[in-house]
Amino acid sequence: MTILFVSDRSVPGSGFSARWNSVDPSVDCDRTFTSPSGEIFFNGSITKAYECQYHISVTPGHRVLLTLNSLEMPCHLGTLSLRNGINDQSPGFHTLFEENEVCNAHNFTELRSFAHRVYLKLKTTNPTALSFNISYKIVSQGCGGHVDGMEGTISAPQYPHKDARSMDCEWNVAVALGNKVRLSIAMVDDLKAGDDQGRCGMNSLSSLDILENAHDGAHYLKRICKKETGVQPILSDDHQLTIRYKQHGGLQFGQIYGFLSHFSTVCTDIVHRTFAGTIQSPGYPNDAYGTRSCSWTIIAPPGNKLEFTFTQFVIQKQSRWMMIPCGQDFLKFGDGEVASAEIRLSDGSINVTNTMETFCSSSGEPITIKTTNNTAHIAFNTKMPTNLFSMTWRTIGCGGEMHDGQKVILSKDQIDQNSDLLECHWVVDAGIGKIPRVILEKLSIYRPDSQACDPQKEDFTGLGIYYGRSNSSGHAMKALCEPTVDYNYTAHAPELFLRLTIPMRYIKSTGSEQFMIFSVFFLDSNGTDDCSGLFKLNSTDSVTVHSPGYPNLYSQGVSCKYVFETEPGFSPLFEVKAFYPANDELVNAASFPWLVNLYKNYSCQLIPGSASMEMQGNLEFYGIQGSNQEQFLIDRICSKIIETKNITVPNQKALVKFHAASLPPKKGEIGKDKIGWMFTVEPLCGGIVIATDKQQQFTVMDLKTEYCNLTFIADPALPYSDVYVRFDDIFMRYRPNERTDVMEPATVSIQIDGGIWESRHIETMQSITGSQKRDEFRGTREVKISIKRAEGIFRENIIFTYMAGSSQCGGELTRMHGYLVLPDITNSKFECEWTVRHFSGSNVKLRLNELVLPHSESCAASYLEIRRNNETGTLIGRFCNIERAENVITGESFWIKLKYEYVTPDNSMNEYEETEEIDSTLNNEKYKLLLNYDKSTGGETNSSVIEYQSTGKSDIFASSAWFVKGENDKGLLVQFDKIEIPDEDEDQGLFLADGGDDPINMLHIMEDKKRIVGWSPISDLYLDYSSLVIKLYAPSRSSFKLRWQIVPKRDANWTLVVNASTLTPTSEPDFVCGFSTPVVPTVNENYVISPGYPRGYINFLKCKWIFEKPLFYGVQFKVIDLDLESVDGCRYDYAALIPQRGNLAGSTLDKTKIDTTWRLCNKNQINRTFNFNYNQFTNLYFYSDSSRSGKGFKFSYQLTCNSFDYVKAAQGPLNRTITSFRYPILQPEDSCSTAVVLETNRRMRVEILDLDISEEKGPDGECLDYLFVSHRAMGNLKPNEMIPSKNIFCGTLEALDEKLRVLITPLGRLFIKFAARPKKPMERNRRGYKILVTEIEEECANDQLRLDENNSKRTLFTPGWPKLAPNSLNCQWLIAAPNGKRLKFTIDPHNFDIQSVNESCHDDYVEFYDGPTIFSKKIGRFCGQNAPSTIFSTSSFLLVKYRTDSYMQSFAWNATYEIASCGGSIVLRKDETKRLTSPNFPEQYPIKQDCLWTVKAPNAHFVETRLDHLWISFTTNCSYDYLAIHDGNETADYLMDRTCSGGVSSSAEGNEMMQPKRSSTPIVTVEFHANNTVNRGSRLFCAEKKCGFEMRLGVSNLTCGGKISDVSGFITVPGYPNQLLPHISCEWEFQAGIGFGYKFDFEFVDETVWQASSFRASSEGLGKCYTNIETVNGLPSHFPTNFMNDRYFCENRTTFITTADLATIRYNDFSSRNLVRYTEDLDLSAQYRPFRINYKKIPQKMMPEYACMTEITRNMSFFLATKENNTDNPLVFQRAEYCHLVLRKTAKYGTVSIKISEFQSISPIHYAFCTNYGSYVDIQSAENDPWPVKERICNATIRMLQGTDTSNPNRETFVATFVNDLLHLHVWAQMAPNGLKGYTNLRFNMSVEFQECGGFIRSPNMGTITSPNYGEGMNYLPNSYCMWILEAPEGQLVQVILLFCVKNFIVSFVYWYIQVLVSNFVGLAKGKKW
Repeated sequence: MTILFVSDRSVPGSGFSARWNSVDPSVDCDRTFTSPSGEIFFNGSITKAYECQYHISVTPGHRVLLTLNSLEMPCHLGTLSLRNGINDQSPGFHTLFEENEVCNAHNFTELRSFAHRVYLKLKTTNPTALSFNISYKIVSQGCGGHVDGMEGTISAPQYPHKDARSMDCEWNVAVALGNKVRLSIAMVDDLKAGDDQGRCGMNSLSSLDILENAHDGAHYLKRICKKETGVQPILSDDHQLTIRYKQHGGLQFGQIYGFLSHFSTVCTDIVHRTFAGTIQSPGYPNDAYGTRSCSWTIIAPPGNKLEFTFTQFVIQKQSRWMMIPCGQDFLKFGDGEVASAEIRLSDGSINVTNTMETFCSSSGEPITIKTTNNTAHIAFNTKMPTNLFSMTWRTIGCGGEMHDGQKVILSKDQIDQNSDLLECHWVVDAGIGKIPRVILEKLSIYRPDSQACDPQKEDFTGLGIYYGRSNSSGHAMKALCEPTVDYNYTAHAPELFLRLTIPMRYIKSTGSEQFMIFSVFFLDSNGTDDCSGLFKLNSTDSVTVHSPGYPNLYSQGVSCKYVFETEPGFSPLFEVKAFYPANDELVNAASFPWLVNLYKNYSCQLIPGSASMEMQGNLEFYGIQGSNQEQFLIDRICSKIIETKNITVPNQKALVKFHAASLPPKKGEIGKDKIGWMFTVEPLCGGIVIATDKQQQFTVMDLKTEYCNLTFIADPALPYSDVYVRFDDIFMRYRPNERTDVMEPATVSIQIDGGIWESRHIETMQSITGSQKRDEFRGTREVKISIKRAEGIFRENIIFTYMAGSSQCGGELTRMHGYLVLPDITNSKFECEWTVRHFSGSNVKLRLNELVLPHSESCAASYLEIRRNNETGTLIGRFCNIERAENVITGESFWIKLKYEYVTPDNSMNEYEETEEIDSTLNNEKYKLLLNYDKSTGGETNSSVIEYQSTGKSDIFASSAWFVKGENDKGLLVQFDKIEIPDEDEDQGLFLADGGDDPINMLHIMEDKKRIVGWSPISDLYLDYSSLVIKLYAPSRSSFKLRWQIVPKRDANWTLVVNASTLTPTSEPDFVCGFSTPVVPTVNENYVISPGYPRGYINFLKCKWIFEKPLFYGVQFKVIDLDLESVDGCRYDYAALIPQRGNLAGSTLDKTKIDTTWRLCNKNQINRTFNFNYNQFTNLYFYSDSSRSGKGFKFSYQLTCNSFDYVKAAQGPLNRTITSFRYPILQPEDSCSTAVVLETNRRMRVEILDLDISEEKGPDGECLDYLFVSHRAMGNLKPNEMIPSKNIFCGTLEALDEKLRVLITPLGRLFIKFAARPKKPMERNRRGYKILVTEIEEECANDQLRLDENNSKRTLFTPGWPKLAPNSLNCQWLIAAPNGKRLKFTIDPHNFDIQSVNESCHDDYVEFYDGPTIFSKKIGRFCGQNAPSTIFSTSSFLLVKYRTDSYMQSFAWNATYEIASCGGSIVLRKDETKRLTSPNFPEQYPIKQDCLWTVKAPNAHFVETRLDHLWISFTTNCSYDYLAIHDGNETADYLMDRTCSGGVSSSAEGNEMMQPKRSSTPIVTVEFHANNTVNRGSRLFCAEKKCGFEMRLGVSNLTCGGKISDVSGFITVPGYPNQLLPHISCEWEFQAGIGFGYKFDFEFVDETVWQASSFRASSEGLGKCYTNIETVNGLPSHFPTNFMNDRYFCENRTTFITTADLATIRYNDFSSRNLVRYTEDLDLSAQYRPFRINYKKIPQKMMPEYACMTEITRNMSFFLATKENNTDNPLVFQRAEYCHLVLRKTAKYGTVSIKISEFQSISPIHYAFCTNYGSYVDIQSAENDPWPVKERICNATIRMLQGTDTSNPNRETFVATFVNDLLHLHVWAQMAPNGLKGYTNLRFNMSVEFQECGGFIRSPNMGTITSPNYGEGMNYLPNSYCMWILEAPEGQLVQVILLFCVKNFIVSFVYWYIQVLVSNFVGLAKGKKW
């Protein structure tokens, strides 16, 4: 041992003293380990010590990982104790047994220390029996760490000793989910960091902080910075809290021991109210020692229920001798709370019960539990350490979290209708950079007038919209309490909380009728502030806005900006209800009088921008005025406000700004305090209203101030200044019992053009001043209206109509009472038209009090005309004076016209004015009009329609009565069109009663009255009354509409049919006979007979029998007897056997819809058999009419062993046996055929369990009786293809090789055929066969993957990796991190290729859920080739669901999952911008961080990056912290070099670092590194109060490649016309169209850079070439075929002309990069000189003579070859290596056949299959063709056709048949290159023939196909090639039923029929759904 002492020249200390001595290792085992790694071991055979102490002390600031390598330590002989510190008083390891002791029964694998010290102590009574080996190493820097378990101890690293070194430790304590943490601080040393008053400063040098969790911005629960005793225990709000210990070192501060604390799990009396969550047993997932007795209460909003899903459940009883199940160890739900429980029993079966409330392992493992209501009380009790459970709950009914756009539809049958109240909560989270928009399509609710629309009230009924994630602020931004349709709300922040509260009786729907429909969409946020919004308020709006997260703490430094704009005539009124600054007021204004004087007009008297202002935050209110939107400050608030403060803005527009505190709160305990602000803004009535030439309405509702002063003026832009104003509606209601006679009434005053004010009482509109009674006012300049509000007003509503121009008059009279007067219009002539109407069945009463108009003959010039209903209605009269008029007129509605013609003095001889003196003034009282109107509801009525519409303006209740008079000896039929009456009380509703002889007097009696309430019209009522009383006594918002008519009296059983001619016949006939439930046939013959058989059936019978086919059997029917009315087509009486498509629902067929081909009625059909081998159900129908009849029918039915079964995925995995018919007794000639097709298309394991058939074989060794088992049908075997011997069996099982007993099918297809001959004499009885078929499920479902600190990163490989994934996977991985940690999941984007038809990812997909179940927040669904960016969970669970369908296979993929840190992958898409920030941005980033992000753009695109903000601690050479961007992977060159510049933002002009940067590849890597050792201060000290970096990532607009079909242009690559960008790959596909080609001209822009010369270029004298570019005739896929052809642009060849209509150009700078890499002193820039390729479309006549392309639309044959001297065939091509043929099928044709013969292309290389190297013909369908075709014919194809059958003359001919409308034939001839021999150019014959039969049939869903020339006495056409492809809708199958076939070919046709079905299913594997 060496001891080294060093001292410097500073202040000396007292030194040290130490003892040393030698020790005997055989008896002394105490050791201290200080190296970074080592081993601690004990061997009792060598060391005879009974107690050993081991100290591990590594470099301070690091942590230690212990690994147990071996252990032999019986617990009764010794234990090893481990401690997190320096001695046995230090905290233990929470995962160890009780006293942190280790022995054989309680060991560990790995442990991680909290700091750099670990203490181990061994105690033993017999050392010779003990041994152990433990290794250790340094694993990370810092102190602290993740702490879980049920309880434990945490202390400062040095405790209980003292230390003066600096420390910065953080522990995240996370107990089991659903519980709480109690932290008890036992001891705290004096940290000496408090101020003079003992308070902790914001930047205390030393402190002990307790925070609510480990997340950024977590709230402080406690801060200690001095010595404290008796600290109260701290209880967390959640399952975790964080302990931060900061110690500032140095001798001047002295040594301290820090602190000691203990944490424990609290699991009693826990209440959860969230929509969903998780509860785990204390200590989960580890063993927990001691008694655990817990209780939780889960409360969902009323009207909902709860569902619990268990992810793990193990609760065993303490002793196997305990007789009572679930006695002491159990999980129990409250009495009567379990509605249903799904339980997995010990045998694996599933049981569902509603009687079990107590659960344990012996009673069955619960899977899901549903509650009876919205509350669940859960108790857990156990003493067993290994007992544990984990369950999640969710709310069933309504509500939830929305993280993506979705639509919500609510109906009553979705919710708990036993509840009196419904409450729904939705949390809408749009995410960063988005804001939500809510579109409410429908809200059908009722709200009584007695309830205010105030979400703060307990009886609030309606929808409240809140800002944030809850309604904790207590104030809604918007409240909707009325029935609403098509309402849109756009939020101003990413989060919204929607709360629907409504009593069940106020939901205006029944059953499945929808009462609420709304959609949520996410929009891009245009604001640059953290929270912003534009609010346009109408006259009745009220908006509440509060700080983000209020009443909780907002983010430090947040900035908000809101703009409010009212309608004309209003201005914003702000009611500031609360302002709680983040810190105590730091400046006393009284101490600084100059502050008061300086800011005396503002509530905040602090200097703007000062430190005090920054610490508190402030709220500013501005007015906005003028066209330049000038802002002026009205008030600033920064001090505490708890009483409402009103701020008025004199303008129509206002601005509110919030500047948040930039420092954390100074308070020691802020967990329960309010921080932030809240205000409500409402339109304040008053101001100028501009009138236009269009009618507008102005509404004053519920005044907030005593007066509202309005001035109406005309728009100055108009040529006139006149203005017109009319009162349309005036309504006012006082609060009940608040109105008194001494109250000053509400008034409205009117002033015209500055004249005298005229005042009226609002309620009566009676004049107070002025004598003129009128509702219309006209001014030449202005009309002023002043409204005074009265006390005690509950509701008021005043509506004006206004417009510019004084000649306006007339309109709808909407008030209940009013009058018309002669308008004061100055025109000599005018006309006015009014309408006044009331509800149907109610009356309007007109009373004409005054009428004097200029006299004219018959009132022709000036008159008042009144008609009923409208201008064409019945004329009541035309009047010009009151003498001629009726005084009172009554009716439902009237049309009133006033025509006035003013007579001037010059017109005194007017023929209409003979005797009266003419006055020159219009306002002379000589001419008058005063017409009163009154609307009355109810009364006697003759109207056949009676209605009452809610107006909301009546008293608290609507009380009206109608009296209807009928006729004696007749009744009344009442039909309801609308009912909306709440069921409040038995005395309320709509009542109908007999009116007797005197209906009016019967109103008060109403005996035997019928009460009607609810929200839906009831059935028609027949009333045996001659008169009727209808009384409505209900809340005013009720409404109804009914129709009545007089009908003849009927008895009680009679039902009246009204408008019978409009009724439609039912599609469901009533069957009077048959089977009501399906009957399953048996192997024995059974019979079904018609009713009355054989005596005869009756008329008008409708019968249906249903037969169900068991799996793996068919059903056979045989006609035994048939005696019905026999006519052609069986039009009258018939039976019909029809297979049922789908399930039983909708299985009914009307008589007229049964095709005649199915009908049976003729005797010649006796003995006919019908086999149904596919459909699960078969229906037998029987119909008879009213004419002749017969005996009836008799059918037999029984099972057969021929079947074709399509097993749907919904039926579960297949696990069944298939046996021979009548197994185990084999009958003679029991031949069977079984086909099994799985919808999942999964593989099947087929095992022969029993086999006992004849072993006799034929002369060739073939089995005479045989069992065929294969994944291919025998009919699918190709000609000459032998049946593999492994698929043919005979004999017995014992003789069968065990290897052959099991078969694995490659797909979900299985075909079994069994053939048996007649039994020979004396041959023994055989059993037959028995086969077990099991669907193979890949082992990936429901796996749980767990991470911990020691295993923080793992890799996931999906089944099939690295090849194709199996079909029908349904994998589900639950990934779990330690509680309190998050997860990070990264899919390798380079190996992600999941097939899907479209972007909806309906077929194959991977799906992520942010939680443990599929009911957790859905992160997203992904497919295609665009892998998701790295997925981050927000909790400790991530659910990954991977599904593949049964069709095309996807590639398997791989991913890494780990405990969350920074970094990952970011996958960009076009037109998408993503945001990347440093960890914790804009807060300070952690001091230790290594982040690497891989950013990937789509292929052929580039990544564009832009830094928006950068603040990173500066060090020389950026040695500690830096940000860098690589142009590719992490080893590529820098796109942006390492930088650590601080304080730079995107607004910094000229800063190169902040300018956009574009990659040269589709990938960039962003690297961020932080390795500083010093903790940083608040974000206040960072630039713009933002620390770290913020970067935008997007796909650059620059790209290259694509498809081109235009006439001319040019192509180049990015960088043009300057130096080209490196690392670029581009591909252009040119499509000229048949008959055209392209000419390409290559040119350099400035300097030429030819690179190299190819072999052919040299031989042909072309000079050097530009090898970065290649051209090829044909498609991009034809490049490999072109490998021997020279296709470069060269010095002496800069032009190419295509030889077909298709061509491809490819650019890749691989050649340039190789030249730079391998050539010294090569100029890099010279290799990237800009170029362009000009292209121009040219006709075929301008192309080379050997250009080859054509379109074929008719039958033809031709010879195609490279050119020879003696041929003139136009389709011959010589040097052209490529020819393009297009086959286009016209509408008249269905099938096209292609024959290729005499195919010759000789090559010295012979391949066994077609390759890309050689000559070939490709036949391909067009893109997106529903039936894809891809065939290749080459030498290998012809050799396969030749086979061994030399007798076949066509054995070398390729024949194919297609139904595609368009086919492309690509002919490639590999030319013989120079110097190579053995090649012969391509030649072949080809014929194309179009057939009129066949085709692709998608619709209709059923029909008939026939052979060509089909018909009676007709023969099909020879040489016919017909092909039909039948496509059924998704989820259905195609069934082909043979209706007719030539008898001689029945046998072969059966095989064809099976082939059809099989081929359709084979199509599944090709990717098409059938």
